[in-house]
Amino acid sequence: MRDWKVIVYRNPVFSKCPECKSGGTLHKSRPRNMREQIVRKFTIFRSFRCKKCGWRGYRSLLVFSHDSGKAMLLYAGLIVVVALVIRFVLLKFIT
Repeated sequence: MRDWKVIVYRNPVFSKCPECKSGGTLHKSRPRNMREQIVRKFTIFRSFRCKKCGWRGYRSLLVFSHDSGKAMLLYAGLIVVVALVIRFVLLKFIT
């Protein structure tokens, strides 16, 4: 059976720069102001800089895997089924 991971960790250092499209040129950049510190603390985004073109922006550390859509539908379906069963049991035995 496949490993159905919904979210996978990705290291943005190995991805391409969105500006110049060169690979392997991104490196972590420390937050420069309060807004960037808030983004870093409360989201999954981190600031990066390109060594070639100087682009500076945010990249996500987590991505959805290829089978994430199927897994999310499966989990949502299970939640709905369990909720219906619990509702049925509560209505049958409580009232």
